[in-house]
Amino acid sequence: MLAAAPVWAAEPASNPEMQRIFDADQADRSGDVTQADWSVIGPRDAQRREATRRLLAEGQLHTGDDFLQAAFVFQHGGGDDFLLAHTLAVVATKKGAKGGPWIAAATLDRYLQNTKHKQIYGTQSLFANGTWTKAPYDRDLISDALRLELGVPDLAAQDAELDARKAQAVPAAAPLPAVPAGQALLRCASGPIERVFVRAAWQIQSCDNGALVVTSGAPPAVLFVMVQGDKVVVTPSQGGGDPAEVKVATAAFEAMTAAQIADIVAQTKP
Repeated sequence: MLAAAPVWAAEPASNPEMQRIFDADQADRSGDVTQADWSVIGPRDAQRREATRRLLAEGQLHTGDDFLQAAFVFQHGGGDDFLLAHTLAVVATKKGAKGGPWIAAATLDRYLQNTKHKQIYGTQSLFANGTWTKAPYDRDLISDALRLELGVPDLAAQDAELDARKAQAVPAAAPLPAVPAGQALLRCASGPIERVFVRAAWQIQSCDNGALVVTSGAPPAVLFVMVQGDKVVVTPSQGGGDPAEVKVATAAFEAMTAAQIADIVAQTKP
């Protein structure tokens, strides 16, 4: 008797739409990120996250590569996007994606720094105040042996990479000249996390006791930017402006340090 040959279900293929989304995400970061216009890239990132969220909801992601690429897309979001990115990275690792352990470490580092904690693996190099840094960073919690298990370079390699970035960094833009309040265009020469530029259409309408009133659009959107202790607090007013641009500008200010806001205030006073 001849036994029937077993029939194996074909492994699902990677989703080509997820590949397209990922390629676009990476293309926006292919050059010098310190010179990128994040006011343009930010809304595109948001659109890519929504497209990826839709693929997830529809059950269209199957392979390790699918989940790996989705993790990268959500890593370029904010807040809880980093937690979702971390979960996607864990799934990617379970499914055998080669880069899964690294992106799992990177997404956790990014979440920690975004929530005002220290990163623990050292995957995040930040351009702030005209130079590159990994701070805040707890270098001692995780051993180099564990870093290497996750595909993360050891401390010596991280230091060498950071030194190389510093050597190649474009010098910070010269400070803005002091001009009367209401006359200066807001051009943020540097920002935290990923260097952020707010469109020149955003204008400082007033600056009083360290609080900026910034407007854009017609009817205008208004942002009230204040420093409370060491925290930057942004309160958008209702109405006016492009909602996507308001979101990008709000995030840009919230990501700045109190010292950066104080510097902008000093440059806009008569």
